Amino acid sequence: MYWIYNLPIWLLGLIIVGGICSVACAVLVLIRPWGYSYFNITSDTNEGIGVFLASMGMLYGLLLGLTAVSVWENFDSAEELVNKEASSITLLYKASNMLDNPIKALLHQEIKDYLNQVINVEWTASDKSKVVNTGAIILTQYLNTLSTYHVKSVENQIYLTNLLTVYDQLIRDRRLRLLAEDMGVPFIAWVVILTVGVLIIVISFLIHLPSIRTHLIVMAIFSITLGLMIFLMVAIDNPFRGGISISSDAYSQILKDIQLGIYDPYL
Repeated sequence: MYWIYNLPIWLLGLIIVGGICSVACAVLVLIRPWGYSYFNITSDTNEGIGVFLASMGMLYGLLLGLTAVSVWENFDSAEELVNKEASSITLLYKASNMLDNPIKALLHQEIKDYLNQVINVEWTASDKSKVVNTGAIILTQYLNTLSTYHVKSVENQIYLTNLLTVYDQLIRDRRLRLLAEDMGVPFIAWVVILTVGVLIIVISFLIHLPSIRTHLIVMAIFSITLGLMIFLMVAIDNPFRGGISISSDAYSQILKDIQLGIYDPYL
């Protein structure tokens, strides 16, 4: 289902909201005469139908509310993981300043390469639902470069130990960020949400209203409201995909600061 995130956000909303509303209203027009006759629907049946709809609506509202909260928390959690990885990259660049050239220049360049890889390759691939892990190759090369560094003093050993600690933290933050790319509401939850929504719409066909025009207005308002809620959850369900997603701005800002020499005390 990731293909839906390749659609413009306005088109995704139009398909979900417009589709639910159109289908609900069309089915109402088709089956209302038959349903009223077959089930002997009169104004007297509204009380029973109303109580049933109120009960189902309360349970369904609770289900949607809990799902919406979960989706929003997942989005915030993924954004926090991105910011943590960006902070670790900054710390790694600063820690590399403590080593001597030429290895310091090599390490700095590899950090720049990693940032460019995340921004221009991994982030774009993630938005298209592709798995790309090329940044790991650059981080491995960073470690290989670091392993060639010869410790010349106790002070250098302390710097190197600190650098390795920051490197390990970056690896952990990166792994958590990659795992978060598959974060989302389970498929079975969507099945339940959509099934119960359809059942509520079907039951609302049995409400007795004197005018089909009034019935259509009520149905349109309800289905549009339901469609908007589902659209909101779908739009932010996958934090790294679609029109409403986490951007790579945190990494871009670090790369910009590095190019300006903000993190390098010798520039």
